[in-house]
Amino acid sequence: MPQQALELLALCDRKITLARPAWCKVFYRVRTPVSSIPQTIGEHIHWKRKTLGLHQWQLAGFLKVCRSMLGSWESNHYEPEGLVRGRVITWLGFDPQKRAAENPTADLTSNIVGYLDAVDQL
Repeated sequence: MPQQALELLALCDRKITLARPAWCKVFYRVRTPVSSIPQTIGEHIHWKRKTLGLHQWQLAGFLKVCRSMLGSWESNHYEPEGLVRGRVITWLGFDPQKRAAENPTADLTSNIVGYLDAVDQL
């Protein structure tokens, strides 16, 4: 008799939906918006990566870093340091901090024009 009861339960079409308990939080990923005028090195990395249509894992492989590290740069939690910073500056084509220090009143949209020229050359 118990086997027949199990067979009937397997054919049951009912769906039971319960509300999540208060202690069971659901976190949704919040994407970092792309800055229209990048100012930090992380914003420059994010802007150029999005402009070129690359995924984080693709750029991380190219720069030889972890994808999570690249994400922390783009969200401005950390900045690249040491040898990796040199690879990032080479990929960007300039050092955003030096450029800002040399000419702090420069129009930041010139960076965007430089990116678009670089994309056209690819």
